[in-house]
Amino acid sequence: RRYYLHRYAESESAGINDNAGKGGPAAPFAVKIAKRIGLDMSAHQKRQVTQIDLGEYAIVICASDDIAAKVMEQGVWSERIYNAQIPNPWPVHSSAEYERTFELILVTMYRMMVWWFTEAGQ
Repeated sequence: RRYYLHRYAESESAGINDNAGKGGPAAPFAVKIAKRIGLDMSAHQKRQVTQIDLGEYAIVICASDDIAAKVMEQGVWSERIYNAQIPNPWPVHSSAEYERTFELILVTMYRMMVWWFTEAGQ
């Protein structure tokens, strides 16, 4: 958690497909790329979005229309959903393919953090 002006941000990760619900570690490409910028994903475990109480969050960032629809099925109002439109890199055949997706995730997270700690905090 990061606190600033009495606000904090917490990040969760979850998927919508059956594979996400089986658990297990993050994809090797994701772990490798995250490590390059100092993020340790070694303890990350896959899970489905249905395993998280989304009502606790002020905003839910989704990577695609399919994920946004699944989140709305859980009762999250569309006003609380930000659809980042990040293409799913699967099946991944190389680190280069996943790297572009990771860059888009980082850019989205940066934009949302700036928004959360400035505009939303006013």
